[in-house]
Amino acid sequence: MGDQYHEVTNENSSGYSEETAATTADRQYSLTVADAVSARDARVAESAWRRVHWLTPLLQVWQALVIIVVVVLTQSLNNVIMLIKNLRENVPGHPGILLLVITVPLAMLALLIIYLYFAWRATSWIVTATDVQYRRGIFFKKHRKIPLDRVQSVDVYRPLAARIFGLGALRVESAGGQGSRVEIQFLANKYLDRARREVVARIAGRTLPNEHSPQQRGQGLAGTALFAEDDYHLDQDEYEVYRVSPGRLIASVLLTSQTVWLLLMALIVAVGAIVLFIMADLTVQGLVAGSIIPTIISIGIIPLMILSYAWSRFNSGFNFSANITHDGIRVTSGLLALKSQTLPPGRIHAIRFIQPLLWRPFGWWQAEVTLAGHGVETSGDQKKQAADNLLLPVGTLEQAKIILDMAIRDLGINEDAEREKLLQEAFDGTNSDSEAVGFFTAIAKKAQILDPFARTRRAFAATDTVLIYRDGWLRRKVTLAPHERAQSVTTSAGPLQRHLGLAGVRLDLVPGTATMKVQHLDAQVAAQLASDELAASKVRSKVEPNAQWAQRMLQTLRPVGQ
Repeated sequence: MGDQYHEVTNENSSGYSEETAATTADRQYSLTVADAVSARDARVAESAWRRVHWLTPLLQVWQALVIIVVVVLTQSLNNVIMLIKNLRENVPGHPGILLLVITVPLAMLALLIIYLYFAWRATSWIVTATDVQYRRGIFFKKHRKIPLDRVQSVDVYRPLAARIFGLGALRVESAGGQGSRVEIQFLANKYLDRARREVVARIAGRTLPNEHSPQQRGQGLAGTALFAEDDYHLDQDEYEVYRVSPGRLIASVLLTSQTVWLLLMALIVAVGAIVLFIMADLTVQGLVAGSIIPTIISIGIIPLMILSYAWSRFNSGFNFSANITHDGIRVTSGLLALKSQTLPPGRIHAIRFIQPLLWRPFGWWQAEVTLAGHGVETSGDQKKQAADNLLLPVGTLEQAKIILDMAIRDLGINEDAEREKLLQEAFDGTNSDSEAVGFFTAIAKKAQILDPFARTRRAFAATDTVLIYRDGWLRRKVTLAPHERAQSVTTSAGPLQRHLGLAGVRLDLVPGTATMKVQHLDAQVAAQLASDELAASKVRSKVEPNAQWAQRMLQTLRPVGQ
């Protein structure tokens, strides 16, 4: 279980290689040869594989071990007490019983240690010139490969148990859909960030800055222009743009509609319990025989639901910050489990801003994006998917505009005054007569029977580069999607819509939380919008490299204080 020593590399059990200047050239040549073998024979030299931290198998099964111990103790507590009593009475005359009692737990502990050791030996990972590979398993072997030209993101995740020991996991996600993620568990923190940088550097076709080799700029692999190095450089690794304060986060959680409805339900149940308690027989028999006890239990469940919802929102949004980096938007968040996620701006297909009714007096907004490669979660957990695509848990309108600049390079309007007017109509505008000469086109008046309230806000605007749709009466929404991101354009109309001469237009984007569907338009307007979007979606603009995006952001934006 100790460190692994090779001829050209000193590879420790923490999961990363520490190289000396004397062996760097040999190491690079060895990796080049190993990569060539991998590309030709789909195999990599065994000496090139890296170990994960030796605590990894224990951290992967500790929850199951705790559950087993608790279940055994709770189910067999009486048997354990009787065993201790019998030992006190019989051990002096039967020393073999004591030996058996000591030997069995020690044997089970030894078997567990042996299993953890071989599980650690069977877990390893490697980054070659063409892919990221991860293998594990003692009896049932699993070997997963992700080609570098398919990588969508490289993120760092630190669950609570791993953080206690200074460890974290490296997540490499590809565009393969379900089950396309490789999560390398676990590496020491001092190696974790370097491992992430190495994967990104391999994708871009360049070496790490501290490697002693000629600095040659590569063009990267096919399809990885977003990671390619260019002439733009940052003076620092990261620039913080904004950070969500804990006070604002707590207030935003309490002011959501879900929390308000749960509190109202709890109040209704509490009032009902009091009424039943007054009307029922106040004797002990009447209390037990009546429906008071189930009501009291239900009252206790509802606060637990409120606390669970509030805690999940608070835990995922705590310490939330967004930073400008060479690789894209670096998002960090989490109270117990710390997540560091990098979102390449070039892979953002849509962005949606949400403002609940109770946030409106404070001018707060939430932002979430649809990101290529993150639309389908391997676990199928929609809450987890939404958390991964969250770009701003709660923030001001100015911060929302900064998020918009981060996600969409060009709104199709060059003049600052016109651009500001467009955004003002998008976030705060309504369908009034004074807005007849504005950017937005309202839904048809004959749709009033279908949208008696929402029609006062539902409208769309199409610029040269993006389609914007605002919606929501109580809960305002603003969705923006570049034309070029549309995979296809769909026009739909139900029986009642056809009778009223209405139709809806949907841009078919990659799966994600932010969708684009413009509803209840006049049929002719819908047909024209669908035709324009179909034509605009065929125009592909040049992808903006991440480093150039970072320079543009630093030149045009300023961090906004809380």
